[in-house]
Amino acid sequence: MPLVSFIIPTYNTEKYIKATVYSILNQSYEDIEIIAVNDGSTDKSLEILNDIENNDNRLKIINTKNQGVSSARNTGIDNANGEWVYFIDSDDLLLPDALSVLLKHKDDDIDIIMTEIIKSNETNTPFFDGNEKIITHNEFTKEIDKIGWTCFVSVSKFIKRKLIIDNNIRFDTDIEVGEDQVFSLAVSNKAKKISVVNTPTYEYIIHSESTVHKIHPPKKEAGTFAYYLNFINDNSNAINDSILFRNFFLFSAYKCAEALSLENKDEQLKQVLSNPNVQTVANINNINKKPFAFLVRKKFYKAIKVWFKLKNIIKNNKTIFTLIKKVRN
Repeated sequence: MPLVSFIIPTYNTEKYIKATVYSILNQSYEDIEIIAVNDGSTDKSLEILNDIENNDNRLKIINTKNQGVSSARNTGIDNANGEWVYFIDSDDLLLPDALSVLLKHKDDDIDIIMTEIIKSNETNTPFFDGNEKIITHNEFTKEIDKIGWTCFVSVSKFIKRKLIIDNNIRFDTDIEVGEDQVFSLAVSNKAKKISVVNTPTYEYIIHSESTVHKIHPPKKEAGTFAYYLNFINDNSNAINDSILFRNFFLFSAYKCAEALSLENKDEQLKQVLSNPNVQTVANINNINKKPFAFLVRKKFYKAIKVWFKLKNIIKNNKTIFTLIKKVRN
């Protein structure tokens, strides 16, 4: 059994995938496997992967039709054999000493090792508070603000495969925005102990095609919002414990309300915004989305609907104008 299964969902990243794979294969520790799930790529990604596989049998390629990143990651989980699982996107890099971090900190009692992320083209400011620590299950929500937003992403973590399998945790394929949040909170919520390490293992490569630059159309966001509500039920102090958690939760309510407004689902919109937990967060001062929180607090549900409608009209008109401009040029 390999020590780590690296799972790479791959879709049309021919410019980056070779560097990503070799950043893993070039680690000094060699007892690993790489599962590249080719999610119906139409460029040369598969050709590049095949060339690497011919020279190194630690790379395994699974070809699927295009079903999205969540489905690809789930396929990787289902085919993984390692003691630990590590997710990496096909345009990012594993840092050279990443596996030495795992070897140093792994333990039978540790279910997750959270590590730092660095971003290319930016000053590398640590996300963690600088203190390496072991967090027990009951302490997790109290530590979220100190750990930072890495709590809400699936990358940069060594996760015991047994934790994922035993608790039947998978990425929700019905969620297009926020699937990382749901998965990461789910595994953290089941972990007995989490090791927080301020050594970076992951480099997030910022470029024009990065996910962060993509504009997602309004979707049904009920799945993400519903998970947050379930998490709060299991962790009743989460809202009070973490500013970051409050902001992620409020944003999930915001996206859910946006979708319901554009779909004219007035009753469901009212149910979301009148939820006691949403009202609690909306009444706290140190949060983002303050105009939205103000309208929620005042229960101006019709105004919220009109606001989202206007935002959508403006966005669509900008899109049309941009397309016309491109055609003219």
